[in-house]
Amino acid sequence: MSVDLIKQIREALSNSDINISTIGTYVSALANLCRRMNVASSPLTCFRDRDNCDLIIRFIKTHPAYQHLGYRNILYSALYKISNFPIYAEQVAVLRPIIHNNALTQQQLPSRQGKEITQEQIASIHHKHLARFHSITGNGIEKTHAATDAMISGLMSGAYANQGCPPRRLLEYMEFLLHTSSPTHNHFTEGGKSMQFNIHKNSKWTGTEILPFPEDLNGPLEFLRNIRPKRVYLLQNQKHEKFTKGALSNKLTRMFGFSVDMLRSLFITDKNKDAIPLLENMKLAKAMGHSLRTQQVNYLKK
Repeated sequence: MSVDLIKQIREALSNSDINISTIGTYVSALANLCRRMNVASSPLTCFRDRDNCDLIIRFIKTHPAYQHLGYRNILYSALYKISNFPIYAEQVAVLRPIIHNNALTQQQLPSRQGKEITQEQIASIHHKHLARFHSITGNGIEKTHAATDAMISGLMSGAYANQGCPPRRLLEYMEFLLHTSSPTHNHFTEGGKSMQFNIHKNSKWTGTEILPFPEDLNGPLEFLRNIRPKRVYLLQNQKHEKFTKGALSNKLTRMFGFSVDMLRSLFITDKNKDAIPLLENMKLAKAMGHSLRTQQVNYLKK
């Protein structure tokens, strides 16, 4: 993907009233559209020509890459921001209720019935894992497993969101170093009071992100740090290797009954049940490592 192309689109969107992570999402979507439509040499001319609107919309509706309605919605929103043509806003208005209804249908699937769980119950499950860690004496393998479980459930449950630590993606913790710092990994800041995320899905657009580390997890963290031989990663399995995504996802499902994506969705939905202000939602999206649009389209269930 051409650097000049990305620069052109980013500059065109920079005057719009949208946050930096959403600009990143729009730039990526429009750059891919340019490549697929073979208009990379003159994208702004193409997108800002009213005569091309019908052609662009037809291309998006029929291309196999744009069958996901959420992504199609992002494209139309980006096109509206870059052109200000009402026809794109009309496409967004048509798609949003469909996306909303699909989300409701997904919530009502038989496989989901009887599995409803509140954020308070999710936090309670974590605190049981934390209590188990503190109840085990000695420094054996059982305590090591309990410390790991307390760490995983605490970081991924949203139990410490009030301390600025909402649930992020699994991959960001899989690559989290326990002792050392590295520009190519995520790690603790000096003193272990904060977590520095150098590598995350939106790092190209938002750069390094720092979150406070929950004080309640200092006990498990200190225990894991003192294990000999030293662990390289914060989260490691019984073979002293870092977790694979599948293994870590399965562990979360056994703990809570839900995947990490569903835990993040439940957390965001709970936070939005009282219609929190837009600025607070923007801060929440940044803390969770995704754009506001991703939060509202992919995670929030009405």
